[in-house]
Amino acid sequence: ASCQIAAGAVIEAGATLGERVSIGPNSVVGRDSQIGDDTQLMANVTVYHGVSLGRRCLLHSGSVIGADGFGIAQSESGWTKVPQIGGVDIGDDVEIGANTTIDRGAIDNTVIGAGVKLDNHIQVAHNVTIGAHTAIAALVGISGSTTIGSGCMIGGASMIAGHISICDQVMLAAGSGVAGSIEKPGAYGGFPANVDEIGRWRKNVVRYGQLDQMARRLRKVEKELERFSSQQIPNDK
Repeated sequence: ASCQIAAGAVIEAGATLGERVSIGPNSVVGRDSQIGDDTQLMANVTVYHGVSLGRRCLLHSGSVIGADGFGIAQSESGWTKVPQIGGVDIGDDVEIGANTTIDRGAIDNTVIGAGVKLDNHIQVAHNVTIGAHTAIAALVGISGSTTIGSGCMIGGASMIAGHISICDQVMLAAGSGVAGSIEKPGAYGGFPANVDEIGRWRKNVVRYGQLDQMARRLRKVEKELERFSSQQIPNDK
C-alpha cells in the first residue's frame, strides 16, 4: 500500500493499512486494527488493538481510540476490573479532535457513524453509539451505553448520562446536562435538558438574572405587610 509512516510510529502485528494512509510521528496502531484508505493519524495518536477506522478519517494529536472502558465492580476486597472485550468501529469521513478519547466496548463495539465530527477533549465511554453526521463540541462527556442519533449538534461542556437515548436531529445548548432520554427532535438546554426545551430554558436564564431584584421587591412587600398588620385598627363601637 502507498502509505506514509513517520519516524517513531509503531504498527503492530496483524494491523491493516489501506491505500494512502498517513501515520504521524510516535503514533501507534495496535494489533489487528484496520485503517481505511486516505485516513490520516497526526503525531502521538494511539489506536488500540481491534479498532476499525473507515476511509478519509482524520485523527488529531493525542487522541486515544480503544482504551478500556470504565468497567469495574465492587467486591469485598475493593474494586474488580471487568474485562472490556469489545472494540471500536468508526465510519468513513470522521474527524476526531486532539486529546479526545473513545473507549472500547465491554462486549459489543463502541460505534461512531460516518461523517461524525468530534472536537477536542471529548470523552466517549464504552458501548456508546453516535449516529451519522453528528457534531460534538469540546469538553463533552458521554457516559456508557448511551445512543445519540444522526444529525445532532451537542454544545460544548455538555454532560450526557449513561444508558439513555437521544433521537435524531437534537441540538443541545452548551453546558447542558442530559439525565434522561430525548425522544423528540428539537433544541434543548439547561439541566435536565431532556425536559427543558430551549425556549423555556432561555426565559429561565433571564429570570435567574432577575432573582436579586425580585428578592428585594419581595422583601419590600413583606415589610409593608408587617407594618400594615402592626397598625391598630380603630374600634367603631
